Amino acid sequence: MALEYCLPRATAGPRARLIAFSILCVGLPGAGWADGLSLIDAVGGSVGSAPDLEAAAAGVQAARAAAAGAAMTTPWETTFTLENFAGGGAASGLDSAEGTIEFGRVVEARAKREQRMRASEAAVGAADAETTVVRTKRVARVCEQYIDTWVSQERARILIDVAEIGRGGVATTQRRVESGRSSEAELASARSLAAQAELEARLASTRRDAGLAALRVLRGSTASSAVVNLDWDGSVHDLEPLLPRFPAGIVRAEAERKQAEATLAYAMTQRSADWHMAAGVRRLEDIDTEALVFSVSRPLGAGKRAQPVIDEAAANLRRAEALGAAAAQDNQLERDQLRSEAELHRLELTTLEQSVVPQALRARDVYRRGYHLGRFSFVEVSTAERDLLNARTRVIDARAALASAELAYRILTGQWPEDAAHDK
Repeated sequence: MALEYCLPRATAGPRARLIAFSILCVGLPGAGWADGLSLIDAVGGSVGSAPDLEAAAAGVQAARAAAAGAAMTTPWETTFTLENFAGGGAASGLDSAEGTIEFGRVVEARAKREQRMRASEAAVGAADAETTVVRTKRVARVCEQYIDTWVSQERARILIDVAEIGRGGVATTQRRVESGRSSEAELASARSLAAQAELEARLASTRRDAGLAALRVLRGSTASSAVVNLDWDGSVHDLEPLLPRFPAGIVRAEAERKQAEATLAYAMTQRSADWHMAAGVRRLEDIDTEALVFSVSRPLGAGKRAQPVIDEAAANLRRAEALGAAAAQDNQLERDQLRSEAELHRLELTTLEQSVVPQALRARDVYRRGYHLGRFSFVEVSTAERDLLNARTRVIDARAALASAELAYRILTGQWPEDAAHDK
């Protein structure tokens, strides 16, 4: 453990290191590690209480209500007409009145109802696809925040360790100066490095606390709950149940194309005018009898009035097709880029874990032993410690970058990069 360098050897056991770590955690702003929060719990909790998802769900409900209305047939109408009920001469009074009551309805032409229903059902499909996109974006956003916060957390852990080493190094160098084995310049350098490490540890803890606060907001929690420890193993595959089976963007583009296509088909039916038919009974007061009546009407020029609607629907269909082609093209370009990024980050992580970090750790140990034997100065040991810190930090960054690239590829293509490589 790194604390053995700065603490007296007689007190540098596991218990002493634990006490030192706990004291520093309490002293740093916002530090303290409570129960762990996994990635799936963080994302799942956010998806369950997301306002944007509630809005998308309301959009689906509205589309389904509209579809239910589109499926209804035209209503029956009741009409009552009273004629010649007032006037002068022979038409005065109600002797010449004629009262008519009719029942009728609009008879839609050329399967308008069926096409209207298909257009409404396509709108429901588009709303469902939009909900999938919103949910996927929510998952990606919370996951990104979680990973960024985890990076800050792990950096804080390392820098807390380094800060403790720095303080112990100052004490050790002070004793060496008093015994004449180190110079005042070394002591000044040790104090400067310790102050820098302390500042970096505080900044990392502050960034971690800000990230945890953002996670609480995304999860819909406004209570000032205790700081939690993000318990993450570096994998995003646990999110599979929350992700769509197929690329959300491509599915949405296809749903919008189908909606535009169905809307055009419905617009084409507007060329044929509807018929209004009614039948009823008329009362003739002047001859004291009743008679049956029948009426039929149909507007003229329906084809001319429908043409702008058809042109609009046709243009929207061409637009949807073009956007779908653009989405497919962007998908292919981003797919290749993300696959390359994932491969590079995986190679970087493997190299760091198997080569860079072990070598930096070995070099740090050599400098430590040499320092106790008087062969190296504290500055040289601190440089080795900084090199190890940088290597460990790069491992954290590489693991986070790999996870982000894998998730982005999964969202974009519907499969994980390693599965795609295996299929290929």
